[in-house]
Amino acid sequence: PSWHIYRLLLHQVYFYSLHGARIPKAVSFGPQLEAECISHVSLYSDGLVVVGASSSQLWAVIALQEPRATRLPQIPGLGAAGGAAGGDESLGISCIAVLEPRYTLSSGLE
Repeated sequence: PSWHIYRLLLHQVYFYSLHGARIPKAVSFGPQLEAECISHVSLYSDGLVVVGASSSQLWAVIALQEPRATRLPQIPGLGAAGGAAGGDESLGISCIAVLEPRYTLSSGLE
């Protein structure tokens, strides 16, 4: 039961100090993810990536110093909205891996 309560609230990210004091900084993933919840979260040294539960839409916070939620391009055939060609079932996400910008040739999140 507590997992479902946590999952419903996981559309807003708050920041805390090492001592547990809340820092006046937050980022919201907006009404789209508030309505569908989040299925996966991947944290890395300076950001995070989340996946929408029903749409499999990817969102990222690329820099935690200035947190802003960015909707990443939809991957064709992934999630309910994508749908594979010919009416086949769309693919779901079972896990995610994030390559940090400092480790990629493009210097972007991959």
